[in-house]
Amino acid sequence: MKELGYLPSFSLATLVIESASGVTFSFQVGGSASWRRSVQGIVYPIAASNFAGAETLGDAVHEITYELIGITEKEADKIDALFDKAALIALKVDRSRLSDSCDQWIHMTLLRAHDAAFRGFDFPLSCVLTW
Repeated sequence: MKELGYLPSFSLATLVIESASGVTFSFQVGGSASWRRSVQGIVYPIAASNFAGAETLGDAVHEITYELIGITEKEADKIDALFDKAALIALKVDRSRLSDSCDQWIHMTLLRAHDAAFRGFDFPLSCVLTW
């Protein structure tokens, strides 16, 4: 198995679809806590879905989760609202993993994606949103 450090550039929001890909992506998360978290899967930059405002999405999520260790239903609702009007992807915060989420590491569920990159995947998909 390979492990790669991944640094999204310019706050570009990125999904890592959890999958037995043989590649583990490692991230520095948690704001000033500077934790190292890893997930095995497939990287999918949200800009690839032509998400309106993709270049500022990481900043918007960061404003909600800045320095948080664990998130609440209130923060999860705010994050969900960012994706409510996305035409090509449907994402929701995974409410069962709120305490495992933090600044730069949000557990999400991908409900659908209208992109050829997802052919052969069965929805919903567990994923991590990072930026």
